[in-house]
Amino acid sequence: NRMKMLKREKHRTYSKLKEKMLEKKIHETETMLIHHRKEERRTKEKKVIENMKNNPKVLFDYINKQKDRDTKIGPFKIQNEYIYDQKEICKLLVTQYNSQFSINSNMPKVDKEKFSNTEDGDLTDIEILEEDIIKAIGDLNMNSSAGTDGIHAKFLINIKDSIATPLKLILRKSLDEGKIPDLFKLAYVTPIHKGGSKLKPEQYR
Repeated sequence: NRMKMLKREKHRTYSKLKEKMLEKKIHETETMLIHHRKEERRTKEKKVIENMKNNPKVLFDYINKQKDRDTKIGPFKIQNEYIYDQKEICKLLVTQYNSQFSINSNMPKVDKEKFSNTEDGDLTDIEILEEDIIKAIGDLNMNSSAGTDGIHAKFLINIKDSIATPLKLILRKSLDEGKIPDLFKLAYVTPIHKGGSKLKPEQYR
């Protein structure tokens, strides 16, 4: 009857309100925890810096602890269902990242006829010089992380004179054929939690 329907509606409304209030409280608590963790980390790092000159062991202990941190991502919660499978978690993150990119469909089409005839002063080629490659590698930050090949920046800087010629040949071939080697397209994508619930893919960047 009408009375029962109204009571059920009241109960549903109350449940939804209670759930929203609970989510808000969880979010506020997580924000506070993140803030306190950051403050705690700053305090620890400050103490390490102050004491490392007299006690270098403190610095190495701190570094080792950072290396052993749990960097696991997940589970995610999608429509009240928890996702634990790592492959599914990766797919959800890829979907989230892809949703942030927009394709501009208004880009004008390239008129190939414009490139068939060249005049003096036109850029028809790019000259690759070994000295430019050596300089570019020398300008790398020594503290940069290694890429997918596992080669550290410091090692590259030390061998830059030896690898300049092969790199020049690879780049020259790439330009001449208009192709980018598949190896150059590989990259590490590391999700970084930006705050909020760790159960949501959109909270990672």
